[in-house]
Amino acid sequence: MIKYSKDGFEIDHLRYLTDASVGLVFYVIIIFFAYSGFLHFPFISDVFGDARHSTGVKVTEITVSNISEYILIILLFLLHPAIGIVISALSWFLLEALSVWLVEKIIWKHKFVVKMGGVESEYLPAINKFRIEYNGWHGFLYNAEIYLRSQGVELYSIELRRSLRILLRNISFVMLLISVVFIIQNNLLFALYLFILFFCLLVVSCSIAELANISLFIMYYRYYMYEFEGYKIL
Repeated sequence: MIKYSKDGFEIDHLRYLTDASVGLVFYVIIIFFAYSGFLHFPFISDVFGDARHSTGVKVTEITVSNISEYILIILLFLLHPAIGIVISALSWFLLEALSVWLVEKIIWKHKFVVKMGGVESEYLPAINKFRIEYNGWHGFLYNAEIYLRSQGVELYSIELRRSLRILLRNISFVMLLISVVFIIQNNLLFALYLFILFFCLLVVSCSIAELANISLFIMYYRYYMYEFEGYKIL
């Protein structure tokens, strides 16, 4: 989120928005399930339960007896960016290995992202020209990105796709967490639905990540062919 440049420290706004967004999604999901009664979350569900039943007052009415509860909910809302950062760190730690496996064994192997992106006409000649296998794929992209940035090439679209990939991975992790809570509370059907949603979101996240990599690769291929071989690819 915070990166250093020649001008000093600066906040990566895309990463901040990504983490803050997943924190907000997590907050809304927890509040929804706690309020609806689908799940019981310690303390949070008690807040809504007390507001609805113990005092006999509707949640939409704020009184002296429950104002502290509303203050707590507001404070939790204000903390959603920090919650998002924690979720992002946990999702990277727990899901990144699975994401890499999905990319290597399914997405890279079957090339369906290449077909969906409509870049086969450039991707296949580029792969053959640079003779890249999966083991050298990410190292090549790392060097290609450094070179393109050194030449002043705008890579905002790549960064945007990477941020979207992280957002979907984080949301998939939230779905996984909620499904575990459903399992603990013996609601297996909802747990199954959320687990399927978790896996689908993770696959989409991996696909977007690979699409960003392929876009970067094609961008480098076009630049290389134009600069070093004098051939412009439109």
